[in-house]
Amino acid sequence: FRDDLGAIVWAVDDEAVEAWKDGKTGYPLVAFTLDENDDRRNDAILLARRDGNGWAYEEVLGSGDTVEAGTNLAMAYHHATGPLLVDHASDHIRFHYQSDDAWQTVDLGVGYRADIAVDDNGMPWVAIQVFDPPALKAAHPVNGSLDEWEVVTVDPTDVWWDISIAVGNDGLPVIGYSDDSENFAELLKYAKLNPQP
Repeated sequence: FRDDLGAIVWAVDDEAVEAWKDGKTGYPLVAFTLDENDDRRNDAILLARRDGNGWAYEEVLGSGDTVEAGTNLAMAYHHATGPLLVDHASDHIRFHYQSDDAWQTVDLGVGYRADIAVDDNGMPWVAIQVFDPPALKAAHPVNGSLDEWEVVTVDPTDVWWDISIAVGNDGLPVIGYSDDSENFAELLKYAKLNPQP
């Protein structure tokens, strides 16, 4: 909508919003969930792309797909792969990517929250919070395919609230998380992948 000064304001009333700049066009990308029928359940995941003429919206997952209320949504971007997303639905973490102008979805297994980062080569890394049994996990594609993933346990502990993953200057992922295994005596921790010899 336009505010009193004529500026365009885009309001999104959902927690699940991620924004990045498109490395190919320089314009912003925004991924968000949408409650189409106002029942407090997310019915779709959309990606908005800005270009010189306005916003274009594309459906990543839509009606008929399982998109739940409170969906955890995270996005990363790499010039070779474009936007990459992870979300949570039915206690599973899903990875979404574009292939030939169509969105593909890969189930990464059980999890409650996730974050995503991409290294300089376009390799996505996903940090996953799991409740039962409690653990911090990490996932990445194997065999050069975005459809085949390895998921490993990083720390078999009770991870509390949000997690965050980034890729360091050495190209290796680092995960920040809080360990709540001592019953609300949270300890902020980080885990880094060791280089392979």
